[in-house]
Amino acid sequence: MPTTALVIPSSASYHVDPACRALDTARLRTRVVPTWTSDAGDRPACLVCADTGHTEWTLTAQTLWELYELIEPSKPYTEWDADSDRPRVVGLTIREHHGLPRLVARYGDTIRCRDGRYTVHPAADEQQADTRTGQEA
Repeated sequence: MPTTALVIPSSASYHVDPACRALDTARLRTRVVPTWTSDAGDRPACLVCADTGHTEWTLTAQTLWELYELIEPSKPYTEWDADSDRPRVVGLTIREHHGLPRLVARYGDTIRCRDGRYTVHPAADEQQADTRTGQEA
């Protein structure tokens, strides 16, 4: 971890870049001002700030908004929740370019990027159930 990092209390990760798009999204969603800290706990680095060059990610409620900023163009994917009688975010829609179909990744699925093209690899049913219980962060 770097010597100082930006943290939003409800966020699952820390940010090192104050201009990070994912940090801006977190600010807008939570309406909380991030604070500089020297101890981010056991949070991982933000996927956008870290820019590790990874080409494979597992979609969870905690990584949804960072992947939303990292994968362009994309948008949250919702399904109707009959219990609450309102839509609920359950994944990410990835819009491919050049007339290719949209891809939908649900929580627990693995998203891979090879040569600028995305593929979604579904998780086993029990893994999806585990990651869905985290609800939207």
